[in-house]
Amino acid sequence: MDYRQVTVTMFFVTIVAAYNENSCHTPTNIKGLTVNFSAQSLTALPSNMNESTSKLVACHSKISILNNNTFNSTRNLTLAILRHNEIRQVDAGTFQHLKFLQELDLGHNMIEYIDKNLFRNNIYLYKINLEYNLINHLHRDTMKFNKDLWKVIIGHNKIKDIDIATFSNIVLTTIDISGNIITDLDFRVFENKDKISTLDMSSNKISTVHRDMLKSTRALRSLNMSHNQIKFLEKDLFRNNINLQSLDISNNAIENIHVETFKYNPNLENIIMNNNKLNSLHETIFFENVRVKFLDISYNKVYSLNPQMFRFNTDLRVLNLKSNRLSTLDEVIFSYNTKLKFLDLSSNKIASVYPQTFAKNFNMEYLNLSSNLITAIFRDTFKETKKLKEIDLSNNTLTTLNSELFSAIPLKSLSLRSNKFVFEGDTQFLRAPVLEILDLGSCNITKLMSETFQGILNLRKLKLDNNHLKFYHSDQENVFSRLYQLQELDLSSNSIITLSPDLLRDMESLKLFDFSSNPLVCSDCRVKQLHEWCIDNSVLCVANCSYPKGSWDMVPLLTCSNVKEEFFPLSSGTEISRMSPTHKMQEDDEENKFERTTNDIKEYGKEQVLSEVKTASETSNNSIIMYICLGLFCTFVVCLCVTLLGVFCYKKRRRRREENHNW
Repeated sequence: MDYRQVTVTMFFVTIVAAYNENSCHTPTNIKGLTVNFSAQSLTALPSNMNESTSKLVACHSKISILNNNTFNSTRNLTLAILRHNEIRQVDAGTFQHLKFLQELDLGHNMIEYIDKNLFRNNIYLYKINLEYNLINHLHRDTMKFNKDLWKVIIGHNKIKDIDIATFSNIVLTTIDISGNIITDLDFRVFENKDKISTLDMSSNKISTVHRDMLKSTRALRSLNMSHNQIKFLEKDLFRNNINLQSLDISNNAIENIHVETFKYNPNLENIIMNNNKLNSLHETIFFENVRVKFLDISYNKVYSLNPQMFRFNTDLRVLNLKSNRLSTLDEVIFSYNTKLKFLDLSSNKIASVYPQTFAKNFNMEYLNLSSNLITAIFRDTFKETKKLKEIDLSNNTLTTLNSELFSAIPLKSLSLRSNKFVFEGDTQFLRAPVLEILDLGSCNITKLMSETFQGILNLRKLKLDNNHLKFYHSDQENVFSRLYQLQELDLSSNSIITLSPDLLRDMESLKLFDFSSNPLVCSDCRVKQLHEWCIDNSVLCVANCSYPKGSWDMVPLLTCSNVKEEFFPLSSGTEISRMSPTHKMQEDDEENKFERTTNDIKEYGKEQVLSEVKTASETSNNSIIMYICLGLFCTFVVCLCVTLLGVFCYKKRRRRREENHNW
């Protein structure tokens, strides 16, 4: 699990909470008779409903109009949920008789206009949900008579502005105005709203936020200002929000944040400020946020971090610094964050990591250092990270790793993709006793030895795709020996011409073997044996044949022949093209033909290649001669027929002339 999963989890919890409150499920906190017409394709509500009905649910239908008589028979309603319909029109007197109505949900409809007197008689109303409609204006007196209203959701409409008196007479705790097209929000809109705990103004077009906008919202706990066009935050903007716990200012255009911006928010736990234009952060900016657990500064332009920046954030669990311009990391920068679990430093310009950088991160579980410029890692770098389970070092410039680098930690997943490893000598690549997933794809690997994976025998998934592996020689049949737990092996996009099933003999748990996109010679007997092995061991083998061209399923139908080992030299200086040098074949729209370079011929063995080319050429020439002869024969037959027909017609015409002459 990485920080993204944590973010998703937090988001999911939020969604579930919203779902429980605003979904089509009947709330249990309101007692009384419930009538549910959901998913019945109703175009209008029945006019003869039981008058004692207190809860009405009619979701996912085709109701289009609510008029003054819709609820005449259900005057005791306390809850009405009409989400996901096609409601376009709501008459001004629709709810006039529902004096006990407490909750109303009209979300996900097509309502364009709300009359200012629509809720005039609903004095007990405390929840209104009008999200995902087409409302373009909300009159200032719409909620004037709903004194007990504490939750208003008008998000995802087409509202351009909100009058300062819209919420003036009600005691609100939750306001959602997100997903509209508000450009300028008057700072007096939330004046005297000292009970607001949740405020969502995200996904609008707000460019400036007045310093006094949140002055009265002393009870505010969650604030979402993301996905706007905000360029600057006043240093006193959050001064009175001492109870603020979650702040999201991501996806704006903020270039600078004053050092005192978060000074008066000691209870902040989540600070999300990714996707802005920040190029620097003051060293003391988070000093007062001692309770922060989740901090996201990703996708900015920060080029350096002061070593003391996170000194007082001792409760920090998730830190995301992805996609900035960091080039160095001080040894002590994370030394105060002993509870840190997830750290993402990917897509920066980090060239080296000091041995003590993570020495105090005893609880770290996930570390991402991918897409940097790291050339080497010291042996003791991860020595103290006793809970580290996943590391991503992909897309760096590593050529080698100390075999003991991960020996003392419970590492489960390691990605080394897109580096430039060179395996020299028959030694263990790594010692990682509990490692389950290893990605060595796109690492320019040309050869593996029998001891390479002997220090990571607990592997479940091994990716070696997009390398230059060949497996020609019999001494490589022990490369995967003792990998009894391996379930997935990926050798796709290499230079493999043939494979022996002996290569997989110890893989008792193998379920998926992918060696597609190789120049595989399926007419080789070893490949046919491999096909049989896959079937006998219930292994899903993914492959395709380069010679003869076709699918993996045709292998049993081919007549096999053994390709001799001496024709596959294993010289260290020899390179082989991705397509089989023996049986490289290109398809043309009109015909198939063989093409081989001089190097291909040298690689495979001149005699065999020339023999095959000669055979192929003779076959091709014989076919051409046969088609030419057939064409000539057909031409001769046609000419003969035409000639005979001409002679016949001529004789017949002459006979008639003679008969006429005699007559």
